[in-house]
Amino acid sequence: MCSNTDKGLAADSAKELVRVINVCIRALAEDANESEHPQQSALSIAMAAGLPAKMTYTVAECGKFTGLGQDRLRRDREKGLIDFIEPDGERGARISVNELDRYLKDIGALL
Repeated sequence: MCSNTDKGLAADSAKELVRVINVCIRALAEDANESEHPQQSALSIAMAAGLPAKMTYTVAECGKFTGLGQDRLRRDREKGLIDFIEPDGERGARISVNELDRYLKDIGALL
């Protein structure tokens, strides 16, 4: 069994990890916005569409902010062109921004 102290340390560690990840995401977004020749990325497109900076977005969100639609993303997944992250095989599939960048470059939609 875990003591209350162990549970508290684990919770504190998890909170610190989330804080560090959020700092990194903000830094990445700022770098993308401030670079001399900003490169278009899934993250910058999502943020321009008014979404918060995240490491993954739902298929529906990606379909909307890329303009491709979730049906196309799902068809391309079946073709093996893009990978989704599915929590334990349940609903709620997500796409990482890195995977979306790779996919968009592969189909010529992102320069």
